Amino acid sequence: PGYAGFATATTSVTNAGSIQTKGSYAHGIAAYSNAYATGYTGGPTVNSGTAVAITTVTNSGAIATTGYSAYGVNATSYALAGTYSSGTARATTTVISSGSIVTLGNYAIGINAASYAYSGGTATAITNVTNSGSIRTLGNNAPGIYALSVAGGFYAGGAGYLGYATTASATTT
Repeated sequence: PGYAGFATATTSVTNAGSIQTKGSYAHGIAAYSNAYATGYTGGPTVNSGTAVAITTVTNSGAIATTGYSAYGVNATSYALAGTYSSGTARATTTVISSGSIVTLGNYAIGINAASYAYSGGTATAITNVTNSGSIRTLGNNAPGIYALSVAGGFYAGGAGYLGYATTASATTT
């Protein structure tokens, strides 16, 4: 009654040049990884799915953005796995920046990094941001670095079961 699913998504971006953007939502670098492995259940007896999403951005160049919500670097990993009581989801986002980032605009974050992991079994979300360069934001609600990790269970609506993560871990550094 059921089978396991497996999905992996990896995105890597390396920038050593100069990036300049103008306009709303015109991010300097946008990198996303999404992995979904939910497996077929065939009823309440389930096998697990595994989803791994990894996003890595390395920047040593200069990034300048102008516009509403135009982030310098926007990196996100999203993993969804398993069913209501099993599965393994791991989302890891890493941003390493030694270049200069300047944003001009409301909600124009310098570095936005996030990881989301949801599973009925084990969910792990890790977000790492290392910045040795300069970040300058000129606008309302525009932090230099915004980092977020979220891990937890999810609802498997079709089967009518409430999902939960037996192990959930979220780390932001």
